[in-house]
Parts: sequence; C-alpha cells; structure tokens
Amino acid sequence: ISDQFGGFSFRNNRVLEQLYDHKEKSELGQRFISCINRSTAEELYFIAKLIQYILSNQAMAESFFYTNDLKVLMDVIIRELNDLPATERDRNRQLYLLILEPFLRNTDFRKTLYRAADLTKTLKQFEDYID
Repeated sequence: ISDQFGGFSFRNNRVLEQLYDHKEKSELGQRFISCINRSTAEELYFIAKLIQYILSNQAMAESFFYTNDLKVLMDVIIRELNDLPATERDRNRQLYLLILEPFLRNTDFRKTLYRAADLTKTLKQFEDYID
C-alpha cells in the first residue's frame, strides 16, 4: 500500500477505492488507529501515510472514523508528539504532524475542540523549528 497512493485523490487510486467501498470501513478505521498506536518505527510510515490519505478527503474521513475513533487518534498524536525528541529532523514527529494537518481540516475537531489546549501546548514545544 505504501507510496502507491500517488496524491490525495482517492478516485484514481484502486487501493483507496477498494477500501472506500469496503462494507466495514469503520472497523478498518479502528484497526488503522490500533496499528498506529502499536506500530514500530518502520511500520509507522506506511500506516501514517494511509491515515493521512483517508483524512485528506472529508467523505472518507467521515466514513472510516467514528467521533470516538478520532478522539483516540488525537490522544495518540498528542502522546507521541510529547514522547518524541524535539529535534528538527525527527522523521516520526514529521509523520504525526503529517496526519494532524488533514485531521484538523477535515474532521469535526473544529466543532468539538477535543484536547485543543493539550494540542496547543504540545505544538508550542516545536515553535523553535518553524522556518
């Protein structure tokens, strides 16, 4: 599944189309979150990219993840960002940030603001690395 996704459009991607057409999308979403919660450094890249692509399309995000699933994902992102070293080139931190952008843009986060204060505090520790 790796980088064969090719851009953010799932319409031209056979793997994402198949996932989107799966009857148990929400169960798959829960499994993806479980995978990212327990992934090794090597596995993280692939599951993070998959979640990023799903979250990059609001319709896909809504069909794959229930509200509580998204809260768990936010918990994982905050925990991992806080646990990772605050270095400029940390690959894993960049992957979690890659997920965070479409998460904030294409989910109900703006309505619920679940753990918004914690997220703000977490992101402030990286402000020295902003260009």
